[in-house]
Amino acid sequence: MHDQGVPQVRIKIGESSGSNPGRELARVAIARSEIGPDAELHVDANGGYTPGKAVRIARLLDSEDVTWFEEPVSSET
Repeated sequence: MHDQGVPQVRIKIGESSGSNPGRELARVAIARSEIGPDAELHVDANGGYTPGKAVRIARLLDSEDVTWFEEPVSSET
C-alpha cells in the first residue's frame, strides 16, 4: 500500500476485552501482509484491555512491526 501513497493503516483491535488474542493477532498479521513492510501499521484498542493484557498484547504485536498502539487501556481508569 505504501507504493500507492498510503503511508499508514490503522485497524481496531480489543474486541470482547481481548478474550480472543489469537483472533486479533491473526487480523493484525493479515493487515500487515496486505499493506506490506513499508507502510506503518497502527492499532487502536479503544480502551479494551486491562493493563496486564495490554502489555501482553503489545509484546505480541511487536512481531508484526506495529508502530502505534492507540488507547490500549481506558483513559478513565
